[in-house]
Parts: sequence; structure tokens; C-alpha cells
Amino acid sequence: MNLRTVAAEAGEVKPTIAYYFGNKAGLVAMIVKSLMSERESLGKERGAETIPVGDARVIAYVDKLRRLSMQEGTTLEFLEILPWAARHDEMSGAMQSLYSWAGEVNASNLAGADGETSAAALLPCGVLTAAVLDGLAIQKVVGVDEDLLNRAWDEWCNVLLQVRSGGSADE
Repeated sequence: MNLRTVAAEAGEVKPTIAYYFGNKAGLVAMIVKSLMSERESLGKERGAETIPVGDARVIAYVDKLRRLSMQEGTTLEFLEILPWAARHDEMSGAMQSLYSWAGEVNASNLAGADGETSAAALLPCGVLTAAVLDGLAIQKVVGVDEDLLNRAWDEWCNVLLQVRSGGSADE
């Protein structure tokens, strides 16, 4: 897809798109920032008294991710830009930032405020959680059975609970 196609779909002329975004890389970077802000809501809860602690926090957070993975529109938007961004070096920084940020947000939410496990210790799980989210969201879009996807989320939650409590996924 080129800027002319984007402009036509947006009901604008190419110079307008170029004025606001510069080039296709600028447009994709803005889309990545938009996706980050949409997903940022996962990392924020209103009112400290409503934030669960311990295992309840992990379960609540995984449930939010499960719901996000079932939103086909957001996944389709991401899938439209991902192949282009992956092929263009000028987008590598934005994509690295997106995935680094996602891993950190996930780790922070999995660690919680109870002090049992640090976000730094859970960073690998945060990165894996981002991959699980993307992978299961893609599977939803292509028509994998929703019951199976929910069972996969349940299993991932069990793995996270095990790791967070000091065990390993192999136990």
C-alpha cells in the first residue's frame, strides 16, 4: 500500500497525508504509537483500592489480555502494518519500542504491588506474554475455535501463576 492508496481510502489527497506524516514510515510510526496508547490502558487501573494483588492480579490481567485478543479490528489494524514495518529498517526502532514497552507493561502488571516478585524478574514472562497475545489474537482472526483459544489463555495464566510463585513452567 502506498500513500496514494492510503489517501484515497481516507478520502484525502496524497499531499495532505504527506503533510501530516511525511512519508509512509511516518504514517506507520503514528499507527504504532496509536496502538501503544490503546494497549496502554491495560497497564492502568483506576483507584489503587481496585487493583488486585497476588494471584488475583495475574488472573485479572490475563483476562484483560484475553478480551483484547478477541478484538478482531485491533488485530487486523496491527497486521496491516506489521509486514511493512518488519521489512523497513526505518521502522525497526518503533517496533522495538512497541515490543519493549509491551514486555515491560506486562511484567509490571504481573508483578503487582505486593512485592512478592519484581517486574525485572518477570520481564521474560512479560515478553512472552506479548507474543502470546499477538499469536492468539492472530489465531482468533483466522478462525481458530474461541473455546480452544480461551483454554490456551487459561493455560498461559497457569504458567504465569506458577512462575510468579517461584516455580517453573516445567513443574
